[in-house]
Amino acid sequence: MKSHLGLEKSSADKRRSPRVVIEDLEPRALMSATPLATPTTLSAMMQSPTAIHLSWSDTDSTAQGYFVLRSSNGGAFSPIAQISSASTKAFTDNTVIADTNYQYKIEAYNGGTTSGQSNTARVSTPLPAPTNFAAAAESSASVELTWTPNSEVTAYYIMRSSDGTHFTQLAIVTSPGASGYTDNTVTANHSYTYQVEACAGRISSPFSARRTVTTPSNNNNQSSDDVTLSTRFSDELVITAPGSDDTVDLTQSGNNLDIDADGTTTVEAIPAAGVFVYTRGGTDTIDIASSVTAFTTVDTIDGAPTTVDSSGTDVSAWIDSTDNYTGTGDVHRVASFAGGVSKALGVSLPNPTDAGATTTTDLSLWGTGPVMGDVNQGEVGDCYFLSSLAAFANSDPSMLHQSAVDLGDGTYAVQFYSNGKPEYVRVNDRFSSGPFNGFYYANPGSNDTIWAMVMEKAFCYFRTGANSYASINAGWMGEVYSDLNINSSVLFPDSDSQTAFYNTVSAALNAGEAVTLATSSDAPNLVSDHAYTLVSTHETNGVTYYVVRNPWGVSGDSLENSQGYATLTFAQVQANFTEGCVAT
Repeated sequence: MKSHLGLEKSSADKRRSPRVVIEDLEPRALMSATPLATPTTLSAMMQSPTAIHLSWSDTDSTAQGYFVLRSSNGGAFSPIAQISSASTKAFTDNTVIADTNYQYKIEAYNGGTTSGQSNTARVSTPLPAPTNFAAAAESSASVELTWTPNSEVTAYYIMRSSDGTHFTQLAIVTSPGASGYTDNTVTANHSYTYQVEACAGRISSPFSARRTVTTPSNNNNQSSDDVTLSTRFSDELVITAPGSDDTVDLTQSGNNLDIDADGTTTVEAIPAAGVFVYTRGGTDTIDIASSVTAFTTVDTIDGAPTTVDSSGTDVSAWIDSTDNYTGTGDVHRVASFAGGVSKALGVSLPNPTDAGATTTTDLSLWGTGPVMGDVNQGEVGDCYFLSSLAAFANSDPSMLHQSAVDLGDGTYAVQFYSNGKPEYVRVNDRFSSGPFNGFYYANPGSNDTIWAMVMEKAFCYFRTGANSYASINAGWMGEVYSDLNINSSVLFPDSDSQTAFYNTVSAALNAGEAVTLATSSDAPNLVSDHAYTLVSTHETNGVTYYVVRNPWGVSGDSLENSQGYATLTFAQVQANFTEGCVAT
């Protein structure tokens, strides 16, 4: 039997529908010097931060096709594509990167004859969005904004919104190497949402991630270190203790949370995605009463000792190994991050080496999930990994929920296991740009959450230390179960009886255990050499049925619907799947 799953060449190979046929370029040295009529009116425009669309005209009816030539940042022109249809006078270049000046020309060809070169079309891709953008209420009349400076930027445009939707320009920062701005025009006890755009000459970046902050009430006892309350992603309540020796006591009454912060009591409605408590200065004290049933995340990874006393019924705590924690909750003691990554707030983190052009996300890690629909595979063959995550989201979401946390500064911590011991990988909120919902690899799902993307990015480092997407290509589902500290056993649907197989997988799903299945190299109805999640089973009139999901999140073959789900008989299961993995 196979020890690992040999994956499809690429999920995108079956999902892309190219606008034009692009073939291998013919050796240009063989071309004749006799030109055809030269193509004219070439134009280029940005279609997205990583795509440039070209269009042109040509009056020569004898042309067989076109060469697309490109230069970047003033370099020599070279061919990047051959279009084998003379009726196609458009091309989209999806290989561009951010913050680059591109020039294009078009040549027509007929056999060994080429035309003269068209006019030059020029376009510049945008700067990357400002990174590690953060906002903090310094007082009732002041909000401090910070970001990582970019030496190429000549100006930052500060945008502010009072409703989280409609933004107006607040200020322009033109100081070289600027890394922050203080908004002194705010009023007490109001929520403000900020985003920043970078500019270099006529080139503009996408906006940064949005950050929402609530200014504290205006009273004479308030200092810049007061605990602040804010709303994030519309359904997360965030409590931040920025200074040292802060106290936060939480009690719950119905759907309201009573927050006693440094002696000041506030009542807040509990949002759907729960409550997040962050300490930033250390030597703080957090008390969570037994009345608190709302999902509550506590992050005290700040390098200084903090005391937490919890009696809450649904608490996820991510703390320093030196912190003092007593009571209830799932506790993750983080002594260090893999690779020696710093615990510092807003630290700059390396992306995977083959991440390419990236974009900052501004989406919730978990939302109210996780759910299977949050998992969508992109341009790397890690179906074994993502189908397993989808299986846990389906069968044991509470376990999966304890595998990652939003650290509140544009970074995330992910917990894996090595030889039964937890290891923690820290990654940032920048993900590779591409054609799958704007991303190149795993991309946001039905709830617009990014937990699968974050865990995939962290796996790029954890699996071998290579920190590359290439290093997670191909594998077996049992490896992922083990990395999440879950035992598993192997299934053999192609040799089991219907009764034995149905009883095994039905019992597992009913017990909240994850089940994944691997197709053969010549699966007749599903994607070959691919991993699927077993979603559910049922029996009707003695016939057993099995619902499976493709981690692509879209149809991959004849039996799958548009979201990648297929309902199979046992005969179809045996025809398509050779092995499987079930949590035990």
